[in-house]
This record gives sequence, C-alpha cells and structure tokens, in this order.
Amino acid sequence: MKNFYHPYQFIPVDTRRTQKQRWRDRNDIVRSDNAFTRHDRWRPESQSGRITCTLTCRTPLVAGAEQRAGNRSTPGEVQPYRLPDATLAIPGNSLRGMIASIAEAISQSALRVLTREEDLQWSVRKPVESPLKELGILRHDETGWHIRVLPMSEVISIPVNRLGGEQTHQHDENPAPRHIALNSDGRFQRFIDSPTPDSRTGILFRRGSHEDMPNKKKEKFIVWDGELETLERLSVDDAVVETFDRILHARQDALKEEGRSFPLLPIGYEGRDWKGRIVRSGDIVWFGRDKERVVELSYSAIWRKAVPGALHEAFSRTAGKDSLPWNPEREALTPAEALFGVVEENPESHRNARNLASRLRFHDALPLGDVKLEKELITLKILASPKPPSPAMYFAAASNGYIAKKDLDLSRHNPNGRKFYLPTTDTGNHWESRITDPEHNWKPHLRARPVAAKSRFRFTIAFENLSADELALLCAALRPGEGFIHRLGLGKPLGLGQVEIAIERLELIDRPNRYSPTGLTAPRYRQATPPTEPGNLVDRAALSLLRQIGVPSHYDPDLPVCYPYTTEQEPYAETEGYRWFVANDKKHGPRHILKKPVAGQPPRYLEPNEENADDNR
Repeated sequence: MKNFYHPYQFIPVDTRRTQKQRWRDRNDIVRSDNAFTRHDRWRPESQSGRITCTLTCRTPLVAGAEQRAGNRSTPGEVQPYRLPDATLAIPGNSLRGMIASIAEAISQSALRVLTREEDLQWSVRKPVESPLKELGILRHDETGWHIRVLPMSEVISIPVNRLGGEQTHQHDENPAPRHIALNSDGRFQRFIDSPTPDSRTGILFRRGSHEDMPNKKKEKFIVWDGELETLERLSVDDAVVETFDRILHARQDALKEEGRSFPLLPIGYEGRDWKGRIVRSGDIVWFGRDKERVVELSYSAIWRKAVPGALHEAFSRTAGKDSLPWNPEREALTPAEALFGVVEENPESHRNARNLASRLRFHDALPLGDVKLEKELITLKILASPKPPSPAMYFAAASNGYIAKKDLDLSRHNPNGRKFYLPTTDTGNHWESRITDPEHNWKPHLRARPVAAKSRFRFTIAFENLSADELALLCAALRPGEGFIHRLGLGKPLGLGQVEIAIERLELIDRPNRYSPTGLTAPRYRQATPPTEPGNLVDRAALSLLRQIGVPSHYDPDLPVCYPYTTEQEPYAETEGYRWFVANDKKHGPRHILKKPVAGQPPRYLEPNEENADDNR
C-alpha cells in the first residue's frame, strides 16, 4: 500500500518579530513612519502604477458565481463566473484573496481571516470510559441558571417500540409527571392516567433511536414525585450553557453540510429554531459537576465535550497578539494589513473604528484566446475528513508530539499555522465523484463545468503609494519562486484550481512629473523592472517553506496527494474518511501526525493505517 501526501501543509505563524506600523489611535496613521499607508497624500518616493499578470490553468478551474441548491437525489450546481456580456472570467476578489493569503504568510502578518471567537466552539467525541453520570432538570430564573438533580435510585427501562408518541419531559412545557403500571416482575406495562398503589410516578427521558444508533432499545423512566424543591440544586454558569448551545449549533451545521441527520435533541425537543438558542429552561440534561458547580451539559451521557481553551488565545500565545484579525486590543498594523486594508472587528463604537482601505485594486481576469468550459458537467467529491480541530493535522506538529483528540487543550497546545494546499502531480481527475450507489445522498455535492486546463487569462492590479518594500512583497506574493503553483476556486484539496502566475509587466506612474507642465502630454505609465529580491518585509524562512510546499517538482510523482486512507481502503476514497483517524487514535494505534515542512528537505508523507491492529496488546 502506497504512502501518500496529505492535501495541505502548514506554515508557522509568528508576528512577534514582524515589521509593524503603529496605529494605537486614529491619528497614528499620519505619523511620518506610517506615511505610505495613508490615503490623503502621496509620498514623493512612493510607487504607484499597475502590474499586469497572466494566469494559466494547470488543472481545471471552478471559479463560481451563483450556486443552486441540491437535494438528496440531485447535487447542487455552480454557475461559472461571467461578465455582463457572458464572457468567462475570474473574479478580482478571488484573485485578491489568493494573493493576500500568500502575502500574509511570507510577511508573517496577521491572520486576516480567522473565525470569530464567539462563533467558534470545537468539540470532540467524549471517551466511552468517561460518561456523564447524573441527570437533572436545567432551570433558569431571576437568579440565573441552575440544575435540579434528579433521583436515580429507581430508573425503569421502557422498550423503545412501546413508547408510541410519548415525549421527553420538559418541566416548563409539560410539568406534570406521568404514571406507569408495572407487571408482576416489576417491568413496564403501560402508561396510565392516574396513580394506583402499584404504579410508579415519574418522568420520561427519551433520547430516541436512529440509524446511527442501531442498538438503541430502551429509554429511561425516572421515578420522581414532581416536587422540584425537594431536589438538590446546583449552580450553572452562563458560560457552561452557552458552550453547550454552541456545540449543538456547530454539530448541526457540520452534519447538515455532510447531508446527514442525527437526533441531536431528545424526542419532543426537535422543533426548535436553530437560529436562536436551542437549550431551554426545563430541559432534562446529563451533567458533570465539580463539587457544587456544574461544568458540563449534554443531552446524552456519551456525546461530545468542548475543547478547552480558545483558538484566538492559542494563536495570541504562540504567535503574538498581532496574529489575530484587526481588533480594538491591537496597536500596530502588520505588512499585509497595511497593504490590503483592515476592518476592525467588534469596535465599541463604529464611529471611532480604525478601518483602513486597501491600496490595491484587483481587476477581473479576462480570457486570453478561446477559453472554454469542460464539455460535461462533473459532480465533485465532497471535501472529506479531517476538519478542525483534528489534532494530528492541526496541532501536533507545533506542539511537538501526538495529541489524542480527548486530550486537546487550546490553552496548552499550539496551532500548526496557516494552511496551504499542495499541488498534485497525478493527472487523474480525482476531484470527480464516482459513487454509483442509487441510495446515495447527493445534497452535499456540487456539480460544475470547470474552465478547461491550459486556459489562459490576464489580469491587472492597480496600486497606490507603495513603499519599495511593499511593492517587493506584492511581487513576491504573485511569484514566490520558480515553478510555484497557486491555488484558486473550488475543490483545492481535490486538485482543482492549480494555476501558474507570471508577471507580464510592471508600469509605474511618475507622480511629480505627472502634475508638471511636461506631464500633461507624457504617457501615464512608464515601463519598469519588477523587483527581483523579496525586500525587507518578507520573512525568508516562511518564503522558503512556501516554496517547498508549492512547487510540484519537490514531490514524488508516484505518491498520491489525497485524504488519509487505511490499508483496507484505496487512495482517493470518497466515503468513510474517518477510518484512518479512528485507527490512528486507538490506544495502541500508530499515532501518525502531519509533520512540519522543512525547507530544503523533501516534503513529508503519511502512511496508511491498519484498521484491525490489536488494541488490547
């Protein structure tokens, strides 16, 4: 079984030694050492003009515009980007994003795109050996959140197939307990309307059955008289409830993206509005405690647990506070921010926000010659495992060793850095789905007619008031090195969107002469030679790693570039991408990690994992 290259690698982030421009308050932007950044005047020694580039598609390219939603039987469809006259083109904002990501990496600038802290809640599967062991009713009143601990001294099992339309108890909506009759051996017989001497009074907790839980046979009936005040009361911090709610939303979004359904909520709780808070006062929940305070909530004894710590804190700790997107706590601009512009996140007052427009304008790339789409619509594979926070891929290399999923802690473990996709050397169309199962759910898939390989486009970037080092940084981002391949559009992990960029010409505007009598009749632009050196804003180590990652000739052409697979699977497998990670994370598993790239050394590959390795040796 062949080894393989993972579809992406990471370049470490460290803004602590980056050249920055002070911007503590609004007036700092007009300081003399920031004068290139401002928009109200040109520096005499600044450089303005345009760069013209050609872009050649090494593989088919999906530069999409409108997307039409699909359903279980039909994939969604991506419409190609076109100009108003129907000419095929590549949008300038896509080109801008592609070049900005390179400029950020090689200048060790801030992560301009990073999920907002309040929108992110990673979770991992809870270990089977560490279930939550207590059930309670979550309540909210004028004092805040708290739990009333349910008595578990008598719990009666009720077969799922005998529950009918019975729903999970919720104190705020169906507060009255139910009554059940028992047969002679003390087992559930039926629900009854009124208690009898031999009946039991209590509440039902119904987790439900599902195709992903085929062995679910019984549900819990907790014997309790319904009196809340007799139950132990535990305080619950708002943050614990918010964390649980964010995990629910994150899992629902992830499963929806994959076209899967799952009973995230107990039977009877399903009809809630996912646009707001899911957790409600009166819900029955499993919980974990630390003495008298609740620290964890779940609708299942074994489901998921929150990853401790925060991603923003992890980057700030390891790469400096200026690695985070522009925010009120920061006091200096990194080079790519000064060049591409910033918008302050969550300012206390939008009137006083420190926002900065870009000094670059990317124009749409227009076709050179006869550019055509592929003849047929193709259905793309979905983007498979792993997604964050997979420690073996996203954290282990920077944290110097394997991290089991259950042990990941963002307050201790370090993120690997910025993600970059590898170029592929295989000529097979591995982005195309080959699933033939008539029952397959096609909703997560997209289909498109890509721009054909070898198509060529031309685009321009207009720039204003750049320093010599900023112009060198821009040119280095456009052309990091000989043979470097940029990635653009949809399906990058699958091999689509590999493009080569060449700087065709650099033209400058002579501002002092432009506004002189002789400048009235002189040409607007004069030809110039693009910088050959990357300049003082470029981190040489980051540039070397980028060149190592992005040049196809550095890779063994016999090894596939694909998502991880096991010895029981084939390269480019479309389904069950989790199997490599399950085998990897076993107690005696191989525990492979995505190792750091090393400049000047061949790229690191991974090995297929054996699924049936003895886990009890």
